[in-house]
Amino acid sequence: MYRTADNDAGGDARAPDDAVLARPLTSGGFYCDIPRIRGKGLEASVFLVNTLVGAVLIGVSIGGRLTRQRSRWWAGLALLPLLAAALLAAYVFGEDSYRGNGVSRWNAYRSPGGALGPMFVLSLGLMTLSAALMAFAGLSRDAALLRLTGLGAGVTALFLLNATALGFSLN
Repeated sequence: MYRTADNDAGGDARAPDDAVLARPLTSGGFYCDIPRIRGKGLEASVFLVNTLVGAVLIGVSIGGRLTRQRSRWWAGLALLPLLAAALLAAYVFGEDSYRGNGVSRWNAYRSPGGALGPMFVLSLGLMTLSAALMAFAGLSRDAALLRLTGLGAGVTALFLLNATALGFSLN
């Protein structure tokens, strides 16, 4: 990423002055020496949390021994899909780490007619629906509905949420 005297007037959106350590060129411009890494911790945590939420929900669903107790505490499992959905929303509407100029990933990667917008809405909708059904199943002590909904939410977290986050992170 280079900043030269000619593009200083229009500005270089990929290399803002506060995002890089710069050193002057002989022509009076600047070039980027070491770019600052932004948002990498959030990106890794989105994939990690989605994978863990998916694994826990699938594990609870497949391991029927855990849900046979029919406790109302299982309604607390509904927080896991909400956590994954909220983290995905924070990631998508957060600052894009590649551009680093304050533009969100939603504005940077979503194209008119593209699949990322509907995929994101579908991801949040399915996780919210799963959370509501899991809360209902936990409070009504319906183990079969809890296992079925947990399996659906786990598969959604593993595949759809991770695919959506990947779509918003590929440059």
